[in-house]
Amino acid sequence: MRDAEYLSDSLIPTINRILYIEGLMKTTTVVGILLVVLAIVGFAVGGISFTHQKKDVDVGPIQLSHKETSTIPISPILSTISLIAGVGLVVAGVRAKA
Repeated sequence: MRDAEYLSDSLIPTINRILYIEGLMKTTTVVGILLVVLAIVGFAVGGISFTHQKKDVDVGPIQLSHKETSTIPISPILSTISLIAGVGLVVAGVRAKA
């Protein structure tokens, strides 16, 4: 009876610790993959463009407006940092799992 109690008292915290570490490493790998994908999209697209309509004149029933295109640039430096961080997290997640 004592052996079973000792085994359950020492084994359960060890199993919980292993499951926590594996879950953490899985999360690290997933975040790394997301960063790599974002970096590739950043390199491929170069920025996010969108169009919005601006009103120039609004006098009674007469309205004049024009469409304006704006671009939010994604710096290649940010994409490079994201790529390096993503690869680092993937490697860390794989090494910790092995």
